[in-house]
Formats: sequence, C-alpha cells, structure tokens
Amino acid sequence: NLSLAMNNIYGNTFDGVLVSGAAAVNNSILSNSIFFNGGAGILLTDGGNDGQIAPTVDSVSTTRITGSLSGTEGEWYRVQIFKNAASIVTSAATVQGQTLVTEVEVEVVGGVASIDEVVSGVIVGDWITMTATKLTGQGGTPTNTSQFSTGVQVTT
Repeated sequence: NLSLAMNNIYGNTFDGVLVSGAAAVNNSILSNSIFFNGGAGILLTDGGNDGQIAPTVDSVSTTRITGSLSGTEGEWYRVQIFKNAASIVTSAATVQGQTLVTEVEVEVVGGVASIDEVVSGVIVGDWITMTATKLTGQGGTPTNTSQFSTGVQVTT
C-alpha cells in the first residue's frame, strides 16, 4: 500500500512509476507531474494494482474533455485529467501526465462511467490523458491507480 502524490517524476531512462506483481495493490498515484520518461509514465505489470483499467479519452477541445471507463456496477473512481505540451510528446501511445487539469469522481452505471468535464488552461496542440483510481465508495479512500490512457491531441 503506497500513496504517491504531488511529485515531479520526469526524465527517467525507463518508466516513471512501476507497480509490479500481484501483491503490489492499493497504490494510489495522484496529482503528480509525470512526463518525459523513457518508458511509460505509470506501468502496471504482473497484476500490479489489480491491473486497473485506464479510462478512454473520447473527445477533447480547449474547453471540454469527455471520456469513459469500464467497470463493475456501483464502483466509484477518481479520474484525473492531464495535459502535456506538444513539444514533449513523440506519439499518442507515449503521452504521460505533465500537468493536472482537473479531477472528477464518477460512478459506474450500466458497466460504464461517463466523464464529461468543462476545462480551462488547455490550448490547441496540448495532448490530453487520464488516469482512474478506484475508490472505496463515493468520496472514499483511493486504492488502485491505472496507467495513463492513450493521449488525444487538442485540435479545436
């Protein structure tokens, strides 16, 4: 059990944060600035954090970001939305989480939690990613954090 929060994690040769092994669970990775690492920003392997699924970024603009997260009915998650400067991104698959934009708690209804947030401070060219951290209920304790979602670039 680990809580990793409000750190700058960047410029590593390999992954920024590695959570590995079935015994490595209940590790919350929240509100960090994770970017420009040689590997993944957050990498879950061999059952780390129970293999928590990352959200999907569905659409992005300078004022609104939408996405979704698959899960079990009634589960609650804290979804954090990050922006990344275009100058540090090499591909959609390697985008990490440079700057936290906002966060929201969502509930899984019908197998999916919907994410729909009005945002500010996002500009054309930024890349958007999300993480999902399972909660012990609405407003509950954060447990397992996912890897970063695939990035989507802001074009409007």
